[in-house]
Amino acid sequence: MTTRPRLRRLEQALPPQVAARLWLAEAHAHGSLGAYVAWLDEQPPDQEPCRRVRAQAEAAAWAGLPKDAGGATLAAWQAGRDAVFLVELVMVLNDRVASLLEPGFLRGETLEAELHLLWLEVRSGVSAVEGADGRTCAERWISWCLAYSGWAFILNCAQAARTFLEERYLGMSALFPDLADDWAQLLRRIEELADLAVAGPPAREGDRAGAWPPARRGLVVLTPEARREGVQRHFLTAAADLVDDAQARTLARFGDRERVATIDARRIRRRTGPGAG
Repeated sequence: MTTRPRLRRLEQALPPQVAARLWLAEAHAHGSLGAYVAWLDEQPPDQEPCRRVRAQAEAAAWAGLPKDAGGATLAAWQAGRDAVFLVELVMVLNDRVASLLEPGFLRGETLEAELHLLWLEVRSGVSAVEGADGRTCAERWISWCLAYSGWAFILNCAQAARTFLEERYLGMSALFPDLADDWAQLLRRIEELADLAVAGPPAREGDRAGAWPPARRGLVVLTPEARREGVQRHFLTAAADLVDDAQARTLARFGDRERVATIDARRIRRRTGPGAG
């Protein structure tokens, strides 16, 4: 057997994770999900990701068992399903990050604008809030810190869940390169905004001598330690939700509606049961 047919035969029979990783590396080479989908539209049907990795994983399972082995059909089916799950997990992780980018950047811009208003008040001694809301500068500062903390928690929790699942199931990044760049920029935004808030307004000649921060206790939620602590307590729940999404999409492809309903019920219990939120 020549080298080329041998390589082709090997590529047609790969364990689930290997098949998924090979597909993902090739998909990432296109630079973006949009570019990959455009390329995929011009390919034959057997290049559709779930179909491709399923066929490779099933072929590997059959190749690893005697033809008359009991349970060979089930083993091949399981391998195919595992491979499809990995593809669906990749797409779920990309979808989750994509859904957070625009609102994440917008929220960051809003928080920075509000922070500058607080700086202005400390410098001038005059509230910059139009139509006084009845709160002191210190009270608005505490509200800002809590709003920042909530924003940072959502993004950092998503990051922790994503990296945990990538390490557990894929062994490589799931994000397409363009999305990974935007996501890294948003995560940097979290740190930059915390640094701005802790440092306070730059001193300018003629400024009123105002203390920063307006209330010391607001700094507690801005520390990296406090942010990490909150994420460590909750990121596994976020990861479980992502796995459930991928499993439900996988089972739907295999026509297993009963198990999809079971997963949906489990997600509802997780989000509404004791300790939820």
